[in-house]
Amino acid sequence: MSASRVKKSFDKASASYHDYAHVQKDMAEYLVSMLPLKTRDLIIEAGCGTGNLTELLIKNSIGADLVINDISPAMLQKCQELIAPLADKKALAYAGDFMDLKGSATYDLVISNAMLQWCQDLKGALLHLKSLIKDHGELAFSSFGPQNFKEIKSLLDIGLDYKGQDEICAILESLGFKYIFKERVIKEYFAGSHELLSYIKHTGVGALNDKPLSFKELRNFMSCYDRDFKEGDKVYITWHQYFIYATL
Repeated sequence: MSASRVKKSFDKASASYHDYAHVQKDMAEYLVSMLPLKTRDLIIEAGCGTGNLTELLIKNSIGADLVINDISPAMLQKCQELIAPLADKKALAYAGDFMDLKGSATYDLVISNAMLQWCQDLKGALLHLKSLIKDHGELAFSSFGPQNFKEIKSLLDIGLDYKGQDEICAILESLGFKYIFKERVIKEYFAGSHELLSYIKHTGVGALNDKPLSFKELRNFMSCYDRDFKEGDKVYITWHQYFIYATL
């Protein structure tokens, strides 16, 4: 998945993302709950989106100073607007690919919520994030596993290359991290495939597909989804969530 395509998709969803991304908000709360209770001097959040995690970092006084980053300038602007009333001073903000962030062993904590699944080279991404962390610093992130959106994958054969737990743990160990790994598999329910597709559109997840479906393909997808993935009067989608807290 190209960085430019991800940027474009999330730019388009920036106005609606915060109202729709309740799953990502819940993930941010769970990730913060894994952090030891202490205040860090300097934190960087990679892929801040519209600020679900950023808001929690500030409200819980996780760090004295905060740097926020997102590939989407529109998302980053929404995040800045959200946290402006919360912070004594504005968080330093960088728009662009987090892989372009500069700094050598600068941060006490590098943290990211529901972003790293977009990286084609996960080891390279984690190696870069490691380079930003001070000695004895911390890395915390959430991402998604292979069961994520498996219903869509089964019908359209599209989706991200989600890494499994064994592969992620092997990467962390090869980079010298000690870590805690937690996993959740949950179902989210919608009135029908039409509501699910609206959710996907409003959260930027449409970047999963390289090209739009034709009307015929879309109609067939919706018909099959409403038939095959229904419980009672609702359809469901699977979220396979990973949460990692790691130290050097």
